[in-house]
Amino acid sequence: MEVFENLKYKQIKVLLELLNGVKEKNIEIVERRFKYNSNNFEGAKRFLQELNILIIEPGIFFLKKEFQFSIDSGISDIFLKEKLLNEILSSKSELLMDINNYLEKFKLVHNNFEYKPKTKLRIKSSGVRNLLIELDFLEYQKKTGIYRINDNYLHLFEKFLSFKELSPKELDLINIKKAEIGYNAEIEVLKFEKRRLKKHPNLILEIEHTANKDVLAGYDILSWEFDNNNEVRTPRYIEVKAISLNDCNFYWSRNEIQKAQELEDRYYLYLLPHLGKKQFDLDNMIIIKNPIKRVFNNSKHWNKQIETYLFSKNTNNIL
Repeated sequence: MEVFENLKYKQIKVLLELLNGVKEKNIEIVERRFKYNSNNFEGAKRFLQELNILIIEPGIFFLKKEFQFSIDSGISDIFLKEKLLNEILSSKSELLMDINNYLEKFKLVHNNFEYKPKTKLRIKSSGVRNLLIELDFLEYQKKTGIYRINDNYLHLFEKFLSFKELSPKELDLINIKKAEIGYNAEIEVLKFEKRRLKKHPNLILEIEHTANKDVLAGYDILSWEFDNNNEVRTPRYIEVKAISLNDCNFYWSRNEIQKAQELEDRYYLYLLPHLGKKQFDLDNMIIIKNPIKRVFNNSKHWNKQIETYLFSKNTNNIL
């Protein structure tokens, strides 16, 4: 599709920064400023319009709420790329058709989703492919000519796969990769807890990676804290959730919820943003004490959605 021709991530980012930075919502002013910093204004504008991120009425523009940023704090590339990918993969415009046609060619090979196109097909899909590479969704292996879905974005690829048939092997791979990210997040929190308790070396020795020996404990890490002016030590039961930079979505099992209800203020949720590979954003980690009170029963600030139901036969009634 021609909207992808010569389209670069930098152009999209420059336009979004300008759209967020100008006070007067005039598209002509934005276009003049854009041309000082980049090129292909029409391509970047059309791309954002196709995704309904940018809505233009005669001379005036409106940005989708999710793409209204504070320019003073800057826009993180990791944050913005994932946000754009999420829009691309969930779009109902013609853009999605082009993306679908390309991504459907990726198959499960040696525990990765891969595609090795012939030269003619490589040229034909170059616009879509190059943008997905710039957004870090695809990785290219020059020696083999293979394109591969970046493990960091398998959760987004899973959304795409949900619209077509998903084989057991594909689902297993996605779940394995998610488990790896979850385990690495637990390791980061273990390190964090040791630093937090550095003034209490004896307690550091008693920090426990519970999930390594008991997956049904209802929490991942047993750590410690002090009450009453550092005189009484109490356990801190920590459930770790690796989350996206763009949202705080996480799954909370029935077993974990029951444990949180039982432990109340001694139970903590650590929501740790995943930056890719084995990297996490500890500076923006969210620590929630008593999440039953502050999350589960807090419909004002948190939405909950039932994903599965458990059914059992009522033995008192005969069908």
